[in-house]
Amino acid sequence: PLRVERHRPGQPLTTVVDVVDGKPSTTRFWALRRFHDGTTLVLCRPITGRTHQIRVHLSALGCPIVGDALYGDSTTEDVQEFPICLHAAVYAICPRQHPTDDGTCDGAPCEDVARAVLPLPVGAKERPDVVVYRSTAD
Repeated sequence: PLRVERHRPGQPLTTVVDVVDGKPSTTRFWALRRFHDGTTLVLCRPITGRTHQIRVHLSALGCPIVGDALYGDSTTEDVQEFPICLHAAVYAICPRQHPTDDGTCDGAPCEDVARAVLPLPVGAKERPDVVVYRSTAD
């Protein structure tokens, strides 16, 4: 469960895991490729749509996103050299209010979903099977 922290002027909006007062949230993760520098390319599929959901869930699992200054352990220098390595490859929206957890609407595949394939972020290199971000080894 996630809860958005009360906004403070001049501070970024943050979300925290809160098992008492948080709203239900689900994200599915698949490790697609592990790299020699200790990083992993992860496919994330948020089932719910909470603020910073993917970032908070990965951080709570001990696997923060490279370059995430808010929820990760990146320094200012890291963020300047490697901006947050989070990119939506496909964006899909179901016009119905409550799609089910398995990606269907009312038990049937949703044919009304609006989909868009998004361009690669600046600095990414495309391979036929993965999108690879440059990162450094510790």
